Amino acid sequence: MQDRRTARRYGLAIPVRFERPRTTTRQPEACTREISRSGLYFTTEAAPEPGSMVSLTLTLPPALTGGEGVLVEVVARIVRIEPAAETVDGRVGVAAKIERYEILRASAAAN
Repeated sequence: MQDRRTARRYGLAIPVRFERPRTTTRQPEACTREISRSGLYFTTEAAPEPGSMVSLTLTLPPALTGGEGVLVEVVARIVRIEPAAETVDGRVGVAAKIERYEILRASAAAN
């Protein structure tokens, strides 16, 4: 099987909050396993449906950004779901393709 990924992947465990657009449910907590400029993989208790769009908020660490932590909001399309039995942490695995992102601020202290 050929690896179709073109962007460099970073194996990072970053806490993420996500929500599905047009819902009022609380934001599920998640944790990334890998991030690239074109997509990310995270695990969570409540997985969205494949093909759906989600909004994710995460802080990229200084080690990745080369400076301060960066708060980013990402809109992504869910491309694959892995059952909890197949993941290392026993939570549902979610692969998402980044459609767009916005840098909200350079650090938690900045406004």
